[in-house]
Amino acid sequence: MEYIAEASLFSTLTVLDGASLIAEDIRDAELRLTLKKDGEELLLSSSEHSADLGSDLHELMFPSLE
Repeated sequence: MEYIAEASLFSTLTVLDGASLIAEDIRDAELRLTLKKDGEELLLSSSEHSADLGSDLHELMFPSLE
């Protein structure tokens, strides 16, 4: 059961990072995960590969594999 949960989370993170596609008809769309507080916005993840975020969310799940 733990493996299924980890695989589901990993798949979700790859979609948020743009490493995996939800559907072919939205290939050119940008998916962004942001945090908004007190009028400020922090970009946490973006499917746009030019976004400079340091690392993708799905890469943070298994840091020893890098």
